[in-house]
This record gives sequence, C-alpha cells and structure tokens, in this order.
Amino acid sequence: MAENTDLVEIRGLRSSNGYFKNQELLSVDEIYTKLENRSLHKAGKKMKETIKRVRSDVFLSFPVEFPVSGLRHTTTKNPMEEILSSQSFQGSQHGRREFIDLSFWGAEVPSSDLEKTREAAYMYTRDQVPQCEAEEYREEITQQFANSPAFNKSASRYGNFSFSFPFSDLLSLYRAQFCDGEEPQLSILGTDIYKQEIAHYVVVHSPGESRFMDFPKVPRLQTREEPLPFVYWKDGTLYWRQGRHQEFRGPIQPKCLGPPH
Repeated sequence: MAENTDLVEIRGLRSSNGYFKNQELLSVDEIYTKLENRSLHKAGKKMKETIKRVRSDVFLSFPVEFPVSGLRHTTTKNPMEEILSSQSFQGSQHGRREFIDLSFWGAEVPSSDLEKTREAAYMYTRDQVPQCEAEEYREEITQQFANSPAFNKSASRYGNFSFSFPFSDLLSLYRAQFCDGEEPQLSILGTDIYKQEIAHYVVVHSPGESRFMDFPKVPRLQTREEPLPFVYWKDGTLYWRQGRHQEFRGPIQPKCLGPPH
C-alpha cells in the first residue's frame, strides 16, 4: 500500500513519537483513515487502536461546543521562575521548525461551562434514545464526558505551574503591542497526533506576519450553520466544537505572550 505523505513524523515532549498534519484540524475519523493508509510506529499503532475502539462512542457525536473564555500556560519550575524573574513571556527558540518563536497556551474552560455542556450533551442524548436509557447516560456523561487533562487544571502533562488569563485580555494586549491597533489574526497551524493525545493548534499573529499569510484562517460566523468547523468565532467569542475530535491547544505568535518552555 502506498505511503500517505500528508502526515509528518515528529518527536514531542519526553521524546514521544507522533505525527503532525500541517494547516489542518483533523477529526478522529480523518486521523484514523490517514493512519490506516501508512505503515506505523508504536505511537501510531496505539492511537489507531484507540480510535478504532471509540469511533462509535456516543460521546464523540455530541453536537456541542465549548467557549474559550481563557487561556492557560502550564510549565515546570525553572521556566516558571524565569517568567516571574523577567516579568515576561517569550516564544521558544528550539524544537520543531513549525513551533519556533511560538508560545503555547491551552484553552481554559470554566467548570460552569463544562456543566452547561454536559447538560447540553445529556439533552441531545435524551432526544436520541428511550427515556429510560437517557437517564442511565446522565451519570455516564457526568463521569466521563470532557474529563481529559485538557479540562483538568490539576492534571496537565506539561508541568505543575500555570498562568491563566482571560482570552480577551490577552488579545487586547497582543493587539496593542504587536498589531498597531489592528485586529490579531487567528490561523490554523495544524494537528498533532500522539498515542494518547490529539492536539489542535491555532496560532495568533499580527495581520502583516508573512509566515502565516497562506495559512487557513479561523472562520468568523454570523449564524450557526451546519456543518460547523472545529474552531470558529461567533459574536466575539472563540468556540471549540466537540464532536469526533479531541483536544485544542493554541500557540501564540512570536515573542508575544508565552514562555519558551
């Protein structure tokens, strides 16, 4: 079978192997298809097995989304001390080529929004199955839906120290410092695939940044129209859409709001 060259092999944190798809946010089904069409290393095989097992999971079909109201940068002790000492955040100067000068922040979803989303997921389930089964799903949804480290402040894989800010405040600061008053741009950087994690990357950058000129932009929607994209703007709020895809993480453009760690 011919190799699928869309995915580039990568080595991530702690020398973990994985794959990267440039300029696209891939769904679970799309990732499974791409992995199926190539020879795989150990991490790819593990991810493929996991996806195969959960492809029919009802949780992946919930048509709900999470508003990204805040961003959180998580790091380890030494980088945390550097940030406090310098009173600034800086982009990475080492690592993968596509990540040079980028600072990484994860979407922070308040517990109140998680509960609203779980309730929306339950209401959706209730309309799809008999009432007695829907009540059984309520407890399962509460226990299992949106329970990955992406939604848990105390369970990050990236360190024990974190800095959290409202997303709107970070954008305002970025606009003032790097955009000459113009609106910051949000572009699709790509998708990372590891054996236990799928990460969607969106990059914030200035309008004149040539590096991301040809990257797809995060769409701005006036009305809700199906099919909705994974990540989109509406009424001044950024949304990450749940449904057949996993975790969102967002790097911010060169030397702006985040540390190199």
